[in-house]
Amino acid sequence: MRTLLSFLTCLFVLIFASHLSHATPIIIDFDDNLVEAGNGVDIGPRLETDGFLLEATESFFPASFFVPGIDSPLYLGSAGIIPDFANKVSLTRLNSGIFSFKSIVLAIGGGSGLGVPVKFSGTKSDGTTVTETIDLPEFTDPVTLRVPPAVDTIITLNFQDNFTDLVNLSFFQGAELFQVDQISLEIPETTTVSEPLLSNLLGFGLFGFLIAFGRRKKTLSLMILQH
Repeated sequence: MRTLLSFLTCLFVLIFASHLSHATPIIIDFDDNLVEAGNGVDIGPRLETDGFLLEATESFFPASFFVPGIDSPLYLGSAGIIPDFANKVSLTRLNSGIFSFKSIVLAIGGGSGLGVPVKFSGTKSDGTTVTETIDLPEFTDPVTLRVPPAVDTIITLNFQDNFTDLVNLSFFQGAELFQVDQISLEIPETTTVSEPLLSNLLGFGLFGFLIAFGRRKKTLSLMILQH
């Protein structure tokens, strides 16, 4: 009985360990889109990076992402994207998988984005939605628009446990000079033991159990004969 219990325990542990899940952090920093000279470049309304797709949508004008160059006053010291004329930016995985939204770094320039609320909306895999609206700090400079425009404020917005198990994330920006510098995400990963290895482990376990059972049966037979 003890041998059988040990075998079943090992079997349960093997099956459980074959499907362990953990989260892998993903940082979208747009470094691959860095413009090393000039004021910047327009890269269109779709951007594929780090296994994700960003889309600039919902605009009266052709929406597009603009990447400031290192000579631009909007350059942050690292690459970022500005969703020109886009009222909405959507983020999905290229393989349609789920993900968690952890944080985003926003840069607002020219004073046009400060004091404007930003709405984040996520669609979960079960079809439910989660939303959060964050008010950006008020712009204190009496000059409402700088010429040339420049980055006034860099803000990191953190999200905890509510934006998880997402299939889509959208955020609605309130200013043309609203720049996305970095997006922090997590994707679930499952550590799966390969079928041949799992089969071998189960086979060895069953073989050991049969040997132990045979020895026990032999011992019982001898005890019966002795009596």
